[in-house]
Amino acid sequence: MIAPYSLPPVAQVFSRTALRWCAGRSAALACATAVALAGCATPAAGPAPSAGAPLPQAVAWGVDDLMAQVQPSPWWLRWFQSRSVVAEPVQEGAVGQQTAATLVVDRLIGQRLAERHDHVRRVSLRDIAAASASLPTTPATTTATWVLNGALVPTAPGADKRGATLHLALADLESGKVVARTTVSVQDAGADNAPTVFYQDSPVLMRDPASLSPSRAAQAPRGASVEPGQAGRLRVSALLDQGTAAYNEGRTAEALKAFQAALALPGGDQTRVHTGIYLSQARLGNAAEARLAFARIAALGMTSRSLSVKFLFAPGKTEFWPDPKVSDPYAMWLEQIATQAAASPACLNIVGHSSRSGSAEVNDRLSQQRAERIGEWLQRTSVDMATRSRASGVGFRENLVGTGSDDARDAIDRRVEFKVVDC
Repeated sequence: MIAPYSLPPVAQVFSRTALRWCAGRSAALACATAVALAGCATPAAGPAPSAGAPLPQAVAWGVDDLMAQVQPSPWWLRWFQSRSVVAEPVQEGAVGQQTAATLVVDRLIGQRLAERHDHVRRVSLRDIAAASASLPTTPATTTATWVLNGALVPTAPGADKRGATLHLALADLESGKVVARTTVSVQDAGADNAPTVFYQDSPVLMRDPASLSPSRAAQAPRGASVEPGQAGRLRVSALLDQGTAAYNEGRTAEALKAFQAALALPGGDQTRVHTGIYLSQARLGNAAEARLAFARIAALGMTSRSLSVKFLFAPGKTEFWPDPKVSDPYAMWLEQIATQAAASPACLNIVGHSSRSGSAEVNDRLSQQRAERIGEWLQRTSVDMATRSRASGVGFRENLVGTGSDDARDAIDRRVEFKVVDC
């Protein structure tokens, strides 16, 4: 049979019109004409692109494959079923941040849905955010049928070839289960993997629980339960998207309002939300409010038993980066971390990390020294930390990015991680 998308546009339009007329009037001739013109096979995405496909080709195939998995059988019944999808921002899968490359994937997904899958209505995160901000006490509902999550996972750090894998998944909003998922290899050559301004400025690596992470939802197996309250999570996600976009564009007061609205919702007490509030308050010069927001970030880290903080050190040294705009907040960060740790009955394992530039031996020693330096700062803030903390270094063995570029793209590799352990 002939797949509908292989037909000329005129035939596709005539087929759709005939099928809809058929449903309303039970006209056998119109039905026969529609079937003859459009065929009766379920449209498939076609063979997967070869390894290392260009990003536009990989995204197009991935979206088509997702849609093919949720098509009713026979395929033409889709014209009589109301289906809608809301796409969350794609995240860089190893870290959970947004980059210039993931923003391109977001745009390509929207284009493909509009061009090839116009029978599925698209619900805008912007509309969900507007409704959530104006009616924060209303039940957490949305008109979408599915939520589309995506994760762009780069090749393992240090690999010879640059590349990435695009993970896409559709979850049913009512059941919270993944109903379709796909993966496709992507050519990474020339991709801009620099984080957006929000994630570049973030003081911490934002590792929220799996149920709150779109990048983890995108990599969940088919049939897995992503989260029972998907619609509620979407409201927080929509306001986060609004806030991060405003922050990236310098509209800080608007960003703060969106982050505060997200915090007021069920499920809003999460690291990304408090990070947005911290960054916005700090940029607006509200030092006391920024301190409170960072205190909550540190408290959540103690609760989750892991807090990764991005301290920017001078290359090859244990001194912080000399620019006060960068390093001035570090004293406050360490004060709040020490305060939250002291309030906890547990101990801290302070783990230093380094970027990939330089030899393994040098980076092992450097990461150890940097962890010790942070431990000394904590001990000056709270004497209890002298007996309740220890320092270690892992060099670049646990890199998340691994480019060795020593700039904004791999800032997360130059981090100090506070692991909460039993004393």
